[in-house]
Amino acid sequence: MTSPPHPTHQALAQRLKGLNIYLVGMMGTGKSAVGRPLAQSLGYRFLDADDAIEQVAGRTIPEIFASDGEAGFRDLETAVLGQIAGWHSLVVATGGGVVTRPENWGHMRQGVVVWLDAPPSLLLERLRRDPTPRPLLEAVDPTARLGELLGQRQPLYGQADLRIQQDGADPSQVAGQVLAGLPAILKQPAAAPQARSACATPMATAPPHSTEPGGSIRTANHWIALPGASSSSQAVASSRSALSLEVASTARSAGMGSSCSSFPSSQARVSAAVRICSAPAGSSTT
Repeated sequence: MTSPPHPTHQALAQRLKGLNIYLVGMMGTGKSAVGRPLAQSLGYRFLDADDAIEQVAGRTIPEIFASDGEAGFRDLETAVLGQIAGWHSLVVATGGGVVTRPENWGHMRQGVVVWLDAPPSLLLERLRRDPTPRPLLEAVDPTARLGELLGQRQPLYGQADLRIQQDGADPSQVAGQVLAGLPAILKQPAAAPQARSACATPMATAPPHSTEPGGSIRTANHWIALPGASSSSQAVASSRSALSLEVASTARSAGMGSSCSSFPSSQARVSAAVRICSAPAGSSTT
């Protein structure tokens, strides 16, 4: 194993305080290609969520679609994403349809969501060159199908914290755009409150940001899709326990129940998948 290159944006990484970065966008936007140099620059680890799903299921994405349909795949995707959210300091390349489920937004809002956008012509060009099977594009007219999916998903992608419009630049340049855009959505920590004079007027409304555990100040947009959020450790522990049960239930329906004696639990498989699939960016193994 070789050591990863030294991170180039340590100050930004310190401001992130370990918050995961979730890359969303249509298939063909280069989420995995951009995610690796982005993680390397921050000293983060990179994880392709689809790789983790395949590790957990023991099957490829096309095989999951063929046997369980899109609904079965989405169930597993949500369960795995919930476990990924329990880790930190990750750049996560998500699947193109991850934005279609509100539960997934609840997981991703625990970090920062970045939309990698690209014009349809660029997406088609890339997809034609990419041999990766795309179950949702297996249609008589893939171009029309892509346009249909874009129409459904673009308003959902628009809920991301940061949008990066691509024009065909190479992945390292796009990663640079993300790095340049992140500081604008990470506000500076709030100053200590000052004593008010007798004539001071109370604020009519709360300031448009919230304080994240650990002192990071986040824009209000981060919390729009996270109903019932609580920063207490008891609530977090309860949530993660529920997610573990969800993964176990979903894994059983995906054929990973008690018959799989080589793993102590489906949760262990998720954790193992994250460890396997999230090697430090820039490192290589033999």
